[in-house]
Parts: sequence; C-alpha cells; structure tokens
Amino acid sequence: MIPVTVRIRTRFSAEGEESEVVEVVRPGLLSEPEPGQVCVRYTHEGRAVCLTLENSSPCVVKIRQSGETETEMVFAEGGRHTGVYRLHGGGEIPLTVRTHRLFSEQAPEGIFRVELAYETCLSGFCRHAELSLQIRPRSAGTSADPGKAGRSSR
Repeated sequence: MIPVTVRIRTRFSAEGEESEVVEVVRPGLLSEPEPGQVCVRYTHEGRAVCLTLENSSPCVVKIRQSGETETEMVFAEGGRHTGVYRLHGGGEIPLTVRTHRLFSEQAPEGIFRVELAYETCLSGFCRHAELSLQIRPRSAGTSADPGKAGRSSR
C-alpha cells in the first residue's frame, strides 16, 4: 500500500436551493488489487471510503462508504446506477446515480485526477454534483491534515 493524500472538492446544487461547496483533504492508502484497477481507502465524516478506479473502456469509478450508513455509487459516463442507501438501524432507501461526465487520468508522477458531473436521487430528492478528486503520493515526512475540511455556499 502506498500512502497518499486525497483532495476532494464537490459542488452540490438542487433546484431552488443555493449551491454548496465541500472541500476535503485526507490521508489515504492506495493499492492495485487487480491489474488496471486502483483502490484508494480513506475516512470521511467517520465513514470508511473505498474509491475504485477501473481503467477500462469506458472508465468506471466506484465509491463505497461504510459506517453509520452504507452506500455504493457506480459512475460510468452516460450511465445510470440504481442501488440502496442502507441505514445503521436497519432499512434501505433507493439511490439512483446518473453520470453526465467522467474524466480520469494518471500522470507519470503517480498523481490520479478524476472529474465527475452527476445527479443523485435519494427517495425522490435529486441534486446535481460536480466532483474533482486528486490522489497524490505523500512525500516522506509529510502528511495530509485529517481535520482539513471546508464548506461554503455559492
């Protein structure tokens, strides 16, 4: 496993509401469970997150969160994924993800970049999101600040 820094910037918006921007920097661990597949593990708001990039054609990104709630979202450009949002005390809520745009690249320095534009619908409430993700190897003696997160409205 390779220590990495995960930087995520997400802009959420829903019809009739002001958009919200969330920026997070977290330490993580990168592995290659299978050829052409990269897995990054980190924590966010107390939940364990596993982000998987599949270098296929078309590219597929999977984000699985576990903890108090469990979700799995699958992104493929132009695709639609239906899953569930599992609640800690039991019960499930239908979750649909529609991917409008997906871009990913790996630079020679081991830096991964992913850009997503998508819509999530959870129990009839839909919102749009634009996500920018950067995964960068950590240099010796440096670490990401696990407490660095910010929110703003636009």
